[in-house]
Amino acid sequence: MLEQSLRFRSQSERDAYVGTRMDSSGTTSGEVSNRLRAMELPTQARRSELLQRYGIGKTTFYEWLKYLDIRARKDRQRHAYFTAEHVRQLDSLHRYYCDRGTIEGFLEAQRSVTVSEEAVVHPEESVREAFSGNGYRDRQFAHLVRTAQEWKAGVEVAKYAIAANLSDDDLPDDLRAAVEQAKAESLPKSRSAEAIAQDIQSWSGSSR
Repeated sequence: MLEQSLRFRSQSERDAYVGTRMDSSGTTSGEVSNRLRAMELPTQARRSELLQRYGIGKTTFYEWLKYLDIRARKDRQRHAYFTAEHVRQLDSLHRYYCDRGTIEGFLEAQRSVTVSEEAVVHPEESVREAFSGNGYRDRQFAHLVRTAQEWKAGVEVAKYAIAANLSDDDLPDDLRAAVEQAKAESLPKSRSAEAIAQDIQSWSGSSR
């Protein structure tokens, strides 16, 4: 029996499944669609199960598969089956078909829904992403580096600005002594008058 081959989480889900097979006895397409929403997606489904799930024939079923670009998979016994994702797509197409009487425009409608969902901004997720992961750590490190660079630049600017306004008298004794010593070493060494006179005589003799 088909009902025995499917797994349901509760009796209500089984009743909902059985209810989808009553379309020919007066149940409206909207009610069938609602029952499908309440059913658990099977992990695997055979073609015969899906034909009864949607109340359609083989020709329509294969048209739907071609429209959705769905290809059946094979189990170890080489029997064809459809995955839960396949059933989810077929369920969506079935609801669309029940509402409009045609499958035309379904793919375009699905793409519009996908784009709309991607465009929705979730503040909580945005905040969580902003303060988590490598991106947040990289931003924190870059901020620390920038702060250190600004502090270093400030120290250098202040150092040279203060130094430019200091005179020798503003220096403490040890630093003033060091400056005087540097100045003395940079000046030509004093020479005796005799040495200077000898240099003059040597220069005069060589110029004759």
